[in-house]
Amino acid sequence: MNFSKREIAKMLGDSSRLQADMVAETILDNQESFQNLVDLMLDDDGQMAMRVSRVVEICESYKPRLFEPFSRKILNRLPQCKTPGVKRNILKIYTRRDMPKDEELKGNIIELCFDWMRSPLQPVAVRVLSMMVLERIALKEQWLIPELLYSVEDLLEKENVYAIQHHGKKTAQNLRKFML
Repeated sequence: MNFSKREIAKMLGDSSRLQADMVAETILDNQESFQNLVDLMLDDDGQMAMRVSRVVEICESYKPRLFEPFSRKILNRLPQCKTPGVKRNILKIYTRRDMPKDEELKGNIIELCFDWMRSPLQPVAVRVLSMMVLERIALKEQWLIPELLYSVEDLLEKENVYAIQHHGKKTAQNLRKFML
């Protein structure tokens, strides 16, 4: 059964993990419903977009191929995203999966993640997940390692937030292995 955006929004009446799992299970086998789910997330309508992005992240974790046709569209819209929860869930997806081969799009995402990682205006989770996405890219695109290592070390000197310190030290340690 294909679910419209309105029906999906109605199914997500609350923000519980159980509800998100139930909606994900309902949508997992329906590409058209997943398309509506992605469109609803990209509408970036605050709380609903955050709930929907959680379902998108759950669906991608169970069935990564379902997400693939929408990857480019989602990454192209990510810079305009205003809702921290949507940013967080999309970044979480890209801590597990590779960036598309499109060099321009990859460059835009690298720049965006650097901006978000360095910005004290972003929530800590968005900053840390941006660091993790950059690390994943840098381990494949080794030209990025020196700049990322410098930025992470700079953050470690300036930031006293536990999550940034913890992930920053771990990231710096991983990157240094490839600098030798």
